[in-house]
Amino acid sequence: MKLAILLVVSLSAPAVAWEPSGVLSVDARLAELRAAWQGKDAGEILKDKIQRAKQKERPAWVGHKAWYIEEKNRRLYFGVGVSPKLEEGTLEAADFSGVEARPGAPAPLDWYLDRAAGVLYALIVDEKQ
Repeated sequence: MKLAILLVVSLSAPAVAWEPSGVLSVDARLAELRAAWQGKDAGEILKDKIQRAKQKERPAWVGHKAWYIEEKNRRLYFGVGVSPKLEEGTLEAADFSGVEARPGAPAPLDWYLDRAAGVLYALIVDEKQ
């Protein structure tokens, strides 16, 4: 019973800010997200992204627009997307059933919901050779 309570509390707690620190950290983050989303439909994945956006602290990447990391023979390009102003409760009330993922889109890595401003930020990465 205690384990179940701890699991529920940990799943509902705000996410910890994530920062890309190199190519390997991005690879690890993508692997972690793939594992977390295994067997989930696009609507469930969007709900998870919104939960991950509810971070206690504002990640440093929110303050950037675009940059890249180059290590060995790999170059990863990062971009930060910003939503229009969202009304309070919009994300919680949204119906995500029937939503489909867009194939070929850059990989999402992290999300941050600025509740005070009503803005959702998304960090994406794309690898170019």
